[in-house]
Amino acid sequence: MKNVVLFILFISQFSIAQGNAIFEQANKSYEAKQYNEAIDGYTRLIKSNTIVAPEVYYNLANAYYNTEKVAPSIYYYEKAKALQPDDKTIQDNLKLAQRMRIDHFDQIAAPFLTKVQDVLTAFFSVDIWASISIGFILLFLVFFILYFLKRKQTYFIAFTISLFFAIYSFFSANYQIHKAANNQYAIVFDKEIPLQKEAKLTADEIVKIHEGTKIKIKAQNKDWTEVQLSDGREGWVTTSSFKKL
Repeated sequence: MKNVVLFILFISQFSIAQGNAIFEQANKSYEAKQYNEAIDGYTRLIKSNTIVAPEVYYNLANAYYNTEKVAPSIYYYEKAKALQPDDKTIQDNLKLAQRMRIDHFDQIAAPFLTKVQDVLTAFFSVDIWASISIGFILLFLVFFILYFLKRKQTYFIAFTISLFFAIYSFFSANYQIHKAANNQYAIVFDKEIPLQKEAKLTADEIVKIHEGTKIKIKAQNKDWTEVQLSDGREGWVTTSSFKKL
């Protein structure tokens, strides 16, 4: 068993070393303005799942941007941003890439209550909120038992506060889960596609959308996907026309 473990560790370290070598070579290709070679290297890293880091997605996006590939550059900037949402450099470069798009639809402002919920639940990830909730539930039980045994007001206040934060943490975790499940986005990769009123080729066209446009996925089947644009318009596009984030 020990030999098996050592062998697995060796393979793991070898894969990481190999991944670092590919990453360094891709960086050298990028610096030499050999963007296609750089794209090939970064793509190999992502496909092999050897190094999953915002730097890989960001560098790949830069390489696509320099070859004026609209959809891939926006797609990979978005992937980098998802891993490192507060990075201003990624945000700025994403905005530059978005300027290459043909489509510039208006952005609907989120409802006030949604904004409030986002602010109140954005402090931690789902896993951390869940851990916090469990912690406060345990505290609630401890203070409740102490209050039941000693009837002190201090314990009553403590178990009440613990219960409040347990419920708050639980709903924060659930809100983030619900938000993630209902906020799935994609980037259009086809040069131009119609947004249609129904899931069929003969349906009326609402508007034409172009590569690089970000769409929100509402419902999906094998060949057609119902999507929403940033201006609120909804319709159907072919499932093969976009790539999910």
